[in-house]
Amino acid sequence: GPISFDCPDRVGVTAFYQIQDGDPVKVALYHPEERALDLGCPGCRVLVWPGGQVPASRVFKLRVDTIAPAAFVIMSSLASLGILLALAFLIFNLTYRRLKYIKLSSPRLNNTTVVGCVLVYTAVILLGLDHATLPAPHCFPVVCTARAYLLSAGFSLAFGSMFTKTYRVHQIFTRSNSAGVVRNKLLKDKQLITVIMVLLAVDVVIVSAWVSVDPLTRHLHNLTLEMSTEDRGVVYQPQVEVCRSEHTSGWLGALYVYK
Repeated sequence: GPISFDCPDRVGVTAFYQIQDGDPVKVALYHPEERALDLGCPGCRVLVWPGGQVPASRVFKLRVDTIAPAAFVIMSSLASLGILLALAFLIFNLTYRRLKYIKLSSPRLNNTTVVGCVLVYTAVILLGLDHATLPAPHCFPVVCTARAYLLSAGFSLAFGSMFTKTYRVHQIFTRSNSAGVVRNKLLKDKQLITVIMVLLAVDVVIVSAWVSVDPLTRHLHNLTLEMSTEDRGVVYQPQVEVCRSEHTSGWLGALYVYK
């Protein structure tokens, strides 16, 4: 039959196919001479689209999400209130440490618990800092390092002091006779504090090795894609800032096993 050329290119009818039920089927013909797309050509099937809508030509846009200012203010205020309350308990404990009932509660260990709580509350505030509240991007790794130190040390001080006090109570019940008299000497506060300091030293060693060998840096973590409510052709890729190193899982595993 007749053929035509456009310079070196052959001009002919173009057939369009679509995969339907796993097989390619003809859905349209394009006639270059008429510059027309024929969707009702002989043997052509009806186009089928997922959801009954033609896929839009989408534009992907990156969006770094931040913590809502109201949420940050509320949580920081609660953490600050916790710090003030802990300091009030610390002052009370130091002021009345010589009273009988306060003395029996091991005021030194109570002070250690309070200090641990203050460190953890401070870490809560740091957990809410991101690029919207930090003055410069290079500050984020510093905040990551501070979080690791504060959370780890705060947990060891708070939980360690409560654990050692509980252990001493356990000794009282296991080492006393039927008359309620303790047969052996119990652990003193200095010995218990030494145990807590050893736990704290292990924390410092692990975290220091972590930030020295494999420092924490700022990484962007992708969340679920979101379609724009105003334009179906725009899709947002929300991202959040996280602290991460090359072997984060390994270092966290070491801390969890130790804890």
